[in-house]
Amino acid sequence: MNFFELFGLPVIFDVDMVSLKQRFHKLQQATHPDKFVLATDQERRVAMQKVTQVNEGFQILKNPILRAQHLLQIKGIENPPQAKTINDPQFLLQQMTWRESLEDSRSQSDPFAVIANLLDEISKETVKLETVINDYFKDDQLEPVAEIISKLQFFHKLKQEAESIEADLEDQL
Repeated sequence: MNFFELFGLPVIFDVDMVSLKQRFHKLQQATHPDKFVLATDQERRVAMQKVTQVNEGFQILKNPILRAQHLLQIKGIENPPQAKTINDPQFLLQQMTWRESLEDSRSQSDPFAVIANLLDEISKETVKLETVINDYFKDDQLEPVAEIISKLQFFHKLKQEAESIEADLEDQL
């Protein structure tokens, strides 16, 4: 299923999030189970399938990683690589530095500042990578997209780990 079509959005990486949310709410209203209380069992099942598609589509389109994978599928790459090996030595070295910074954050005099700086860096790097992916899709250069998706997945996981450590530290206060 092409979720861009379901939401009436252009098939591009750079999705307008405001339009996505507005269309999501309209589709939710149109397919809400309360509208099908007096319907036949088959009509209720179809409505429930539609609700499921709308919810799944929204989750995919609002997430840059899932959206990029979905776009690859639409463009004929049926099984987008989930974890393509990253062949960027500089990025791999930087990965180690970020991981060490996160691991050492607990023992720093101000661990919250260390984590805040790391989260800021993650945010900036993520924006850069999303811009690069957008450019690749615009130019119909699909080959490099899988590696960038892997980099985005790394940042997503690192962000979750940083937020988890930050929550643990807050619980210890």
